[in-house]
Amino acid sequence: MLIEAVPRDPLGAELHLLHSDYVRQLNAAVAQDREDLVPELADLYTEEALRLLNDAP
Repeated sequence: MLIEAVPRDPLGAELHLLHSDYVRQLNAAVAQDREDLVPELADLYTEEALRLLNDAP
């Protein structure tokens, strides 16, 4: 099992959590034979990550 270190800075930690959540969602979609959801989830992840980056101080 790969254990990733969570970044110490708030933005890095938030991006890390966002990434982990979307990886979980993508894996669940694939496990349920819902590959059709993958592009939408990838787009949503990108939009949310960009929003976090743009809102960062």
